[in-house]
Amino acid sequence: MKKQLLQLPVLIYILTCTVCLAQKKITVDISPYLYQPLYKICQDQSTTFPIYYGTQQYENTPSPKTYFYRVLGSKEQNNCRKEFIEVIDDNKTLTIEGSGVDILKLEQKAPNNNWEFTLRFTDTSTPTVTWKERVNYTANTCDYESTETTYIGHYRKIFSIPTPNKPTLTAAKAVVLFPESTTISSSNCPNTLEGETDYPYNGGSAFGEWTYYCGPTGQPDFTNAARTYSPNNYLVYHSSTGNFKSSTVFSARCNDNGCIGDVSDPLAVGVRYVTPNCPGTDTRYIDNIVKTVRKDYHHYHVETEICQKGPNNPNCTQKIIFDLLISSKRFAAPIASDFAETIVLTDLGNLDTKTPLIGSDLVFKIDASPVKNCETVNLPGYIGMGANLASIAVGPYPYLLNRLASQQTPIANPVAQYIDEQAFSVTNYTKAGHILWPGKTTRFVVDECDRIKIVTIGVGNSFLEDNLAGQVMGVLNVHSGKIIFHNVDERLKVEYNKLPR
Repeated sequence: MKKQLLQLPVLIYILTCTVCLAQKKITVDISPYLYQPLYKICQDQSTTFPIYYGTQQYENTPSPKTYFYRVLGSKEQNNCRKEFIEVIDDNKTLTIEGSGVDILKLEQKAPNNNWEFTLRFTDTSTPTVTWKERVNYTANTCDYESTETTYIGHYRKIFSIPTPNKPTLTAAKAVVLFPESTTISSSNCPNTLEGETDYPYNGGSAFGEWTYYCGPTGQPDFTNAARTYSPNNYLVYHSSTGNFKSSTVFSARCNDNGCIGDVSDPLAVGVRYVTPNCPGTDTRYIDNIVKTVRKDYHHYHVETEICQKGPNNPNCTQKIIFDLLISSKRFAAPIASDFAETIVLTDLGNLDTKTPLIGSDLVFKIDASPVKNCETVNLPGYIGMGANLASIAVGPYPYLLNRLASQQTPIANPVAQYIDEQAFSVTNYTKAGHILWPGKTTRFVVDECDRIKIVTIGVGNSFLEDNLAGQVMGVLNVHSGKIIFHNVDERLKVEYNKLPR
C-alpha cells in the first residue's frame, strides 16, 4: 500500500501533462505565398535571406512561438474562458534546410520584425523553410484544443554559382603613342549559365572614351565618359589622369551571373606623345614592340606613392616630382645599390643578396647630372658587376672582359634616356649591347586624386630571341625589375623629403 501511495503523485503528474501536451497537429503549405527573392547565390559568399509570406497587402513573418493559457470554468456551466499565462519564443523551430546550405545567423530585423537568415550556399539547392506555432491549454472540460501548426515553404531551385577565377590581363602594347589605342584583354573568366560570354574588357576602345572621378576615400572610381556606370564598368578599375596624359593601371574581376571573383593583378599601360630619334638607338622599333606569342616578351610595372597632397605638403605636385625625377640620371635609372634586394636564381636555389652589389660603380658610375635627351648612360647589371670585379683581379687585362660571351653580354648596359614633358615621363631605351635589348622602361609621374605617384612600365623582348632562354631572361627581368625600380623610387622619396617647404 505504501508503494502505491508513493507512485500516485507521479501518475497524476503524467496524466496531467499528457492532457496538457496533447495537441492537434496541423500542417500548412505556404509555398504558393512564400516570398522568393533569390534564384542565384554566389558560392562561399554570405547573403541575407528574408522570410515572409502572404500577399502584398498582408505580409506575415514566421511566429515560432508557444503560447500557454489557463482554462477556467466548464462547458456544462457555460462559463468557459481562458487566461493567458506566458509566451515563449521558440526560434529553434525556425529552420532552413537543404543540401549545401550553411546557416550563419538568424535574427529579427526592425521595423517589421521580419525574420532573416544570413547564410551561405555551397551547392545548388532547393531549400525548405519550416517553423512551428504552438498553443497549449491546461486540462479542461471546455472546447479549447491545444494545437501545433507546422508551416512549410519550399523555395524554387537556388543556383549556387562558384566563385569565378581570378582573371589574367594582357595588353597588346604596354606603352602607346597618343592618340593610338591598345587592346586590353582578360582570360580565365567563365561563361554565364545562360551561355553569354562575360563582359568585353574595353577591347579595342580608344583611351579617350574612358575616365574616372575621385571617390569619397580619395581612390579613383571607374566610369565611362558620361560618368554613368555601364553594366560592366564596375568590374574594371584604373588610376590615371582623366585625359590619359599619364600612366593607366587596369585591373578586373570575373563576373559569373553577378558573382564577382578576386581582382586580377594590375596591368599598367602608359601613354606617351613622342618617339625620339636618338642616333644609334632603335627607338621606333622598341616603341612598336607588341604582345605576341613570342616567349621572350615581358611586361611589368611598379607603382610607388611619393606623397599625399595637402595644405602642409606644398611640394606634392606632379610638376615638382617630375622636375626631381629628371634632375638626375640616378633617379631615372638604377644604380648598383638598387640591386641589393633582388633574388639571384642559382642551381643551389634562391640566393638572397642583402648587401649592395659593388663593383659596377667602380667602372661605370652613373653621375648625378640632369637627364639629357638621347644621351647614353651605362647602367650596372649582374654580369657587368661580376666582370668588373674580375677585371680588377686580372689586373692589366680589363678590356678583354668587355664582352663576356658575345656582343650582347657586355660589362656596360647602355641606354638612351629621353624626356616626354607632355606625358611627365622619362624613358630608358636599351641600346645594342645591353643585356636586356631590345626593351625600355618608362617612368611616369602620375597625379591621382589625393596623391602623386611614380609608375614605371618595363616592356621588351630578349636578345636571346623567341626560345626558352629568352623566356627565362624575360621572367628574370620581370622579377628583378620590380624590385630594382622600387628601390629607385625609394631613393627619390628620400630626396623629395629633403626639399624645402
